[in-house]
Amino acid sequence: MAQLLFAMRLAPISALALACTIGLAGVAGADSFDERSLWLPRGEALAGSLKTRPRRYLDLSALSQKQRAQVMLGAVLFRAPQVLGPEARRIGMSCETCHSGGHVNAGFFLPGLSSRNGTVDLTSKVFHRPADDGRFNPLRIPSLRGAKRTAPYGHRGRFPTIAAFARHVIVDEFGGAAPSKTVLQAIAAYVGALKRPANPMLGPDGRLTAEASANAKRGETLFFEAGTKGRKPACASCHIPARGFTDGRRHDVGTGGAVDTPSLLAAANGPYLHDARYDFLGPAVGHFTQRFGIANDAKGFADLVAYLRVVGAAGQDRERVTLARDLGDIIAGEGVIDGLLAKWDDATLGLVVAALRRDLGRVHDRFPDGGHAAARRVLVNWSRRLQGVRRAAEAGDHARAQSLLVKLSKDRPGWRKTLEAAAETSLYDPARLDRFLAEKRKTP
Repeated sequence: MAQLLFAMRLAPISALALACTIGLAGVAGADSFDERSLWLPRGEALAGSLKTRPRRYLDLSALSQKQRAQVMLGAVLFRAPQVLGPEARRIGMSCETCHSGGHVNAGFFLPGLSSRNGTVDLTSKVFHRPADDGRFNPLRIPSLRGAKRTAPYGHRGRFPTIAAFARHVIVDEFGGAAPSKTVLQAIAAYVGALKRPANPMLGPDGRLTAEASANAKRGETLFFEAGTKGRKPACASCHIPARGFTDGRRHDVGTGGAVDTPSLLAAANGPYLHDARYDFLGPAVGHFTQRFGIANDAKGFADLVAYLRVVGAAGQDRERVTLARDLGDIIAGEGVIDGLLAKWDDATLGLVVAALRRDLGRVHDRFPDGGHAAARRVLVNWSRRLQGVRRAAEAGDHARAQSLLVKLSKDRPGWRKTLEAAAETSLYDPARLDRFLAEKRKTP
């Protein structure tokens, strides 16, 4: 039976270990769920990240039906550890693990790879030995919201397209197999559809609206003024408001070489600077005011901080983790299987099914032993039925695979009712989750 397990499972890869692991075993074994289900944030961030997550903002308004299907495929692949390579698959780490909801998993922390929450060092031998640069240099996990308009990509701005950067991450950093064109295009389509939430304090040109506070408006004035040290350019010359607070170029700002200019529209999220050296916005602003001679008094400094808080304030809302949302993601993912069967794209179909079965495993973990037998059977059966679709397709019997998928769709409403009836007493309930975790912390 599936259990929530607290353990250190990554000893085989040096000192790296997970602070908290949720594993699947027993009845939810190899026949039902492909992957172990892992929750990665370290202890103090655990409960919060299991209750809420960043809200996902997708802009599908101008897309054709075919393009929307591609985005939905990308959303599933974004959650698939198999895409990233053998070690990511072993520990259950996907793109979504770091970029929760396409934003940032602020509680992400892996001992040996993170210096603080929200950082990771991917130039190490843990995921791909050739990527190791011999240094411990974790970088800040960036938000992917609005990425479509912030080329080039990567902290050093080396990649002209989202697809090129995604390939680099998969192959060069995680040691995964070179992804197919279908996989790359789908992931790029999903990331490209992620949008930034509207900020009512900013107009279309990125300038503050009349509703902004007086100190934020004074900070905006400073933002447009040139620095005094050697007449350095204004902040706004690199972080151009009308262009999403970036200029698409690289600059050396005293952090060890030229880096891509990040957007400031996520400025309310720490840590700060590409190497995450500052936990709070104030010290990060201080780095630039000292280097460029901006806001030389305490009042000016406070105004500039107030302005940046307003600029980066949108999108801090989080949504509750619910059964409805989790099942919605799974069902939306199943919607792309028809198209893959029609194309006989069994390789991509295999990735999709594995990802969806892992998603089902994570739902299964929310229904622990004791009163949830029916819900657990539903999830095991659902997962096995998806695996049947995959096996039929891989055997070349696409007509049978299609028939199995149709039958699954007909049975799904009944399964969903069973799960919804049990949700009230499951670990989707925040109070029950708190009690459950408290008990597990007492377990040696």
